[in-house]
Amino acid sequence: AAATPRPRPPPPFFPCSAAMASRAVTLRCMVLAVAAVAPVVATPDPRLAAIADDAGAAECAVSALQHDAGRQRRGVQAPGAVSPSARRVRDTIRLAKEYVNLEVSILQNEQLPASDPFWSTTSKQLKDIVYRNDPDAKVWMDFCAAGDYDSFNAKSCGPGPGSNELAGVAADAWYCGRTEGMDWGAMGKPVADLCGATTGTAYTPEGICGSLGDRQLLLNFVKQGPTQWAIDHLTINVPSIDCILGIVDCDIEYCHRCAGRCNSA
Repeated sequence: AAATPRPRPPPPFFPCSAAMASRAVTLRCMVLAVAAVAPVVATPDPRLAAIADDAGAAECAVSALQHDAGRQRRGVQAPGAVSPSARRVRDTIRLAKEYVNLEVSILQNEQLPASDPFWSTTSKQLKDIVYRNDPDAKVWMDFCAAGDYDSFNAKSCGPGPGSNELAGVAADAWYCGRTEGMDWGAMGKPVADLCGATTGTAYTPEGICGSLGDRQLLLNFVKQGPTQWAIDHLTINVPSIDCILGIVDCDIEYCHRCAGRCNSA
C-alpha cells in the first residue's frame, strides 16, 4: 500500500547552518542535504519519508557547490581543483549517509525487544558519529566526562541556540522542562523534568535516561528528535540524543544554574 504523504513542515526555526535548540547538535542540516542530493532508502514507511521532504534541504547541500562553481568561472579556482566548499559538501553528504542509514536501521528493527544487543550497539554508534563529527558536542561530552560542570555550564549558558528566544523564552527552557510562564499545550507538562531532577540521577534506573533504556531513547531520537524539533518545539523535551551522548547529568546542573532555564529570573 502506498504511504500517506507526509505534510510538509514549516521552515526550521533556526537556519540550517546553525545549531538546533538543544545544545547537543545532531546534524539536521546533513540529514536534509543527503535527502535532497543522495537518497539512501526507498520505503513505504511514512516515518522514513520524514528524511526526504523538507523544502530547505537542497539549499543546505547545493549552495556551496554553486558558490564554488562561480569561483571557478571567475578564475579564482584552478580548473579541476577541489575547493574547500566542494569538499565540505562531499563530507556532508558522506556523513549524512552514515547518519540516515542509522536512522533507517533503527526503524527497521523497531520490533526487536529492549534486551536485544542491537540497541546498545546502535546507541554507541550514534554517540560515536556525533563525537567524531560535531565539534561542539565533543566539547560538551568531554567536559561532562571530566565532571567539569563549570566549563560545561559556561559554554551552555553563553550566547548560542540554547539562549535564543523560542516561543517567548530561552530555547533550552523547553529542553529543561521549565513550567513557570510556559504553555505545554496538549502535553500538559514536561516529559522530562530536568528542573526538578538532581544532578547524578539521570542514568539511575529511575532517572530521566536510565528509566528508558537504549531502545526507547533511540526510537525517541528518530520519531521525536532533531528532525521533529522544527515542527513541534515541545519535542525538544523528550529524552533522546542528550541521554545517548551521556551528558544529561551535566544538563541537569546547567538547567539549575543558568538563568531563565528553570524560572523566569
